[in-house]
Amino acid sequence: MSTRKLLQDVNLSQIAFPRGTSEVVLSFLNMVDGAPVGSLVCRGLLAFVYHNLPDEALPQYIGEVTLGRIDSAEAWRLLEQAGYQLEPAAEPRGLLYKVSIEGGITIDIVCHEAELLP
Repeated sequence: MSTRKLLQDVNLSQIAFPRGTSEVVLSFLNMVDGAPVGSLVCRGLLAFVYHNLPDEALPQYIGEVTLGRIDSAEAWRLLEQAGYQLEPAAEPRGLLYKVSIEGGITIDIVCHEAELLP
């Protein structure tokens, strides 16, 4: 899997699941002045795994946001590790991505399309 860094040293300010879609939108702010940095839109959402301490709220420090292409076998393995139980007919197919967000919280996302918008 080839991985590229999308963002570094930012604050995650919002997580939204738009109604009627299979996507998640994550909004990021500049750590110094609080100005918007951008929003990461993940479409064709297959998995969203979020870990943090229960008393922590947004915004949260994020050290790094990375994006990598993965094949269906890797997606299947990630989904199983996250506790998803899928029938073989539901195996993810096509071009897939893994988004990793590390910092005050950890988020792993598997999706069909990921785009960083200004």
